[in-house]
Amino acid sequence: MPHRRGADSLILSTEGVPGAVYLFTRGYPSGTDDRVVLRRAIQSSSGPPTTGTWERGDLMLNVSPSAGGNVGWMCIAGGTPGTWKRWGAIGA
Repeated sequence: MPHRRGADSLILSTEGVPGAVYLFTRGYPSGTDDRVVLRRAIQSSSGPPTTGTWERGDLMLNVSPSAGGNVGWMCIAGGTPGTWKRWGAIGA
């Protein structure tokens, strides 16, 4: 099958990196791919986690964003439940 922009397949791969998921489509005649690499947890909630084990860089998206609030929380120190800080201020 020739490679073309707007490829007709989506490939999931761990590419040998534990805990990482790569989503990619074959897209360019040169053989390069369009890629999205997910190496951290991205979930949604109304607040930062209070249970579970998390890694530095994990994201929790705010399910109820509002003006003056924040987009979510980021884990800045892994652990159970880790240390979480707000990120992404939403203008008023």
